[in-house]
Amino acid sequence: VLRRMIGLSEAGWADGKQKVGSYAAAAILATVLEKSIRDPEQISKPGGYFRAMIDRALEGKLNLERSLFGLADNRYGKTQK
Repeated sequence: VLRRMIGLSEAGWADGKQKVGSYAAAAILATVLEKSIRDPEQISKPGGYFRAMIDRALEGKLNLERSLFGLADNRYGKTQK
């Protein structure tokens, strides 16, 4: 269901899971979905953003923990320092 909400194909989802594993792909999907819901104008193509995050993860350039904690902090009115 979440995959469809961001317009990600089954093949894109399967590719992401194969490349980074189910848990990381699910966390990336949740991050993309949350960001696209909070500010739809920020991410014009969430499916492409998902793929780009997968690629960054493979390159070792994705700091997923920071993204997730940043979203959580913003959700509860906290700001990052």
